[in-house]
Amino acid sequence: MTMRDRLAARRASERAEERLSILASPRMGYPPTKPNAERTLHPASPGFGAALRAHRLGAGISMTALATRAGYAHNVVQRLETGIQLPTREIVGRLARALGLGEEEAAGLLVAAGLIPDGYTAVKTTT
Repeated sequence: MTMRDRLAARRASERAEERLSILASPRMGYPPTKPNAERTLHPASPGFGAALRAHRLGAGISMTALATRAGYAHNVVQRLETGIQLPTREIVGRLARALGLGEEEAAGLLVAAGLIPDGYTAVKTTT
């Protein structure tokens, strides 16, 4: 190994160590400050995630297909089903439309998400 090769190898090693130190800094968020098992979940999230998953599997579509139909990235559906991300009314509405749910089923998702009170029934208004 020539001196030039040894110098190139040393520089490559130093660059790799520098990249690792940047990734390991708390500012970059790695390693995670809390492991997944310790993340705090919204009280309604597990119920919503299970309900969303049941409707998705009942429709026979994948997370990616549902997310695409609703106009979201696939990881949004994954995060909602696992309870990491909190659902909003807009998200629930778009997912319900993408799943082709009726008003009562969509209301059930809103209840599971904690966005409307339990016992809510959809009422059609005529004008």
